[in-house]
Amino acid sequence: MAVSPAGFPLSAPVWREVTSAGVRLYLVELEPRALGLCVRRGTDPTRAPKITARQALALRADAAAVLDGPMFYDTGATSRFRFRLLDRGAGLDVPSTEPTAGQTLAVDAAGAVTIVDGGREPAGSVVAIQCYPTLAKDGARASIGDTESNRSRVWRAALALLESGAVGLVVGIAALRTFAEALAALRVQWAGYTDGGSSTEIRLRAGRRVGFTGEPKVPAWICARGPSSGGAGGSTGAALVFFGAGLGLAAWYLTRDSIA
Repeated sequence: MAVSPAGFPLSAPVWREVTSAGVRLYLVELEPRALGLCVRRGTDPTRAPKITARQALALRADAAAVLDGPMFYDTGATSRFRFRLLDRGAGLDVPSTEPTAGQTLAVDAAGAVTIVDGGREPAGSVVAIQCYPTLAKDGARASIGDTESNRSRVWRAALALLESGAVGLVVGIAALRTFAEALAALRVQWAGYTDGGSSTEIRLRAGRRVGFTGEPKVPAWICARGPSSGGAGGSTGAALVFFGAGLGLAAWYLTRDSIA
């Protein structure tokens, strides 16, 4: 299902904060071509050590912001990737261990976005990220299991294709269904879950961060590259635009242990 044409005009990742369906959401909006992944790779392409958001930003000088990536298997010194991850510019190509689960957001070299069922992507994709479960489609909440962990009100993170055609990196505190309803209320074209709880963090190179207390560690971080970075993997620096109040969006504010 092709859902977003190439040539989206955003020139820099944009920070926003908005209350949607009663949930405070924190978003970084980026043009699809700015989407990437950050992994500290070793000799085994199916595994990687867990790193902090600070470390992820240090590894990719072109990243303006990072969000914790999809769920993984925690196996000790290195963690095993669970879902499909592709970033050709960064030399990352990880197969899925659950090829029928959820959906994958894929971006081609021109910046066109396609959402595909399971852990696969169309030919010509340069970035692909598999998310599970799907949270919202076409402005409506997707079907989500009523499990104890899903009912917990904890930090949640998502990758989204926004109504505008921008990609969104999103975090908020809510039960999973409530989080999905908040994304649907934004009229997103699509949203998929990355991870939550103690893994959750969105961090800006400018220094601000939102998420679980401390410094979460995960093996893969989703990144928003700055406009001066050129292609994936190259860098001359990264920038991020902050939008304050206006258009119904609140300015930044600080709360203990969640925003710094």
